[in-house]
Amino acid sequence: MKKWTIWIFLITNQVFGQVNLVPNPSFEQCVNCITTDFGPASYQASIVDWFNPNTCTPDYCTAMDYPAWLNYQIPDGQAFIGIGTYDPAGSNGREYATCALLDTLLASKWYEVSFYARVKEGHSRFASNNLGVHFSDTALHAANMYLFNVYNPPLLEAQVKYFNNEIISDSAHWTLVCGLYQAHGGEKYLTLGNFNTDAQTTQGMEYTDGIVWQTYFLIDQVSVIPLDSIVGGIPADAGPDQTIYINDTAFIGQKISNMPSVWQKLDGTSVAMNTAGVYVSPQVNTTYVVSQTINGFYSTDTVTVFVIDDLGIEEDFQSKYKLFPVPNNGIFKLQGSLLAGDQLQIMQLDGKLLLAQTMMQDEETMDLATHLSSGTYVVVLKNSEGQVKYRNRIVVIL
Repeated sequence: MKKWTIWIFLITNQVFGQVNLVPNPSFEQCVNCITTDFGPASYQASIVDWFNPNTCTPDYCTAMDYPAWLNYQIPDGQAFIGIGTYDPAGSNGREYATCALLDTLLASKWYEVSFYARVKEGHSRFASNNLGVHFSDTALHAANMYLFNVYNPPLLEAQVKYFNNEIISDSAHWTLVCGLYQAHGGEKYLTLGNFNTDAQTTQGMEYTDGIVWQTYFLIDQVSVIPLDSIVGGIPADAGPDQTIYINDTAFIGQKISNMPSVWQKLDGTSVAMNTAGVYVSPQVNTTYVVSQTINGFYSTDTVTVFVIDDLGIEEDFQSKYKLFPVPNNGIFKLQGSLLAGDQLQIMQLDGKLLLAQTMMQDEETMDLATHLSSGTYVVVLKNSEGQVKYRNRIVVIL
């Protein structure tokens, strides 16, 4: 992976040191700091510089009051908030959180916008998309519990969402939502939430332990940073080289929304435009090149996806093994002729190796207990010489 960055022109008045325009970005400063609702509808907890723009009740969570929150590996500090963003019943009820920025956004200027989100395990029943940030010149306000859209015109849209507006489904880890925003000028307020209707929102996986029939996200570490305060800008990043099996898919690049990046194969064949990352399914080893110009900084990077053709596995060899149960909760069995030296590997669909376990003696069954998050994974069994003996996919549902 080779990176090149070129300054096309010298930017005067360069600001050295990143400046976050979001006050109290991790919700650490508060009044009546207890784990409870916050905002006009509650008044129980008041987060400094943040308010609730409608009559729903976002939640405030702090480990100062409830130490068990520390188990959530909070991205920054000891506090975070929780908001409901989707109702499969179609009520269009919404929770939001709003703050006034420390400075007004300037016309045509680029900003890096980010925050961390996580599905609340044991609470949220569903995963969904459309979580994002809306910038406005004036503060949003509604005297009801509904979204700022059909019920509270004018129609609004989040200018920054998760990459490709994909569903955020991880309940075990925090997901970084990051994107670029070019201001029209005059924006003073930031609001977090879902600005699309329930009908426009895509429902993801269902969590059987979720007690509330909605999507409920935890939010932390919100930032809006002028790109010209980031020394060196945001360089092109194609990601690490990867190895996949033929007909599988790899994600290359970064999951940053609204990035004006251009993707090509090494031979110049166009792959994608205006995206920081792309899903690819090469049939042979392929090198990809990403390039971009942002705020006068030109940069480029390369990544190679290596493809393993496992179609040579004899069908009767493959049929000698059984993987069960599918789907499972991360605990499963592989049954068949397992020899000392055989290695079982578990990989993500993009080829990233997550786990490898080698047989110490001949067995008929291998029991494997993993700590995988919900999702689809590839299971590969290789002999001591590295030959693939068995390959299949498992679906983990927690």
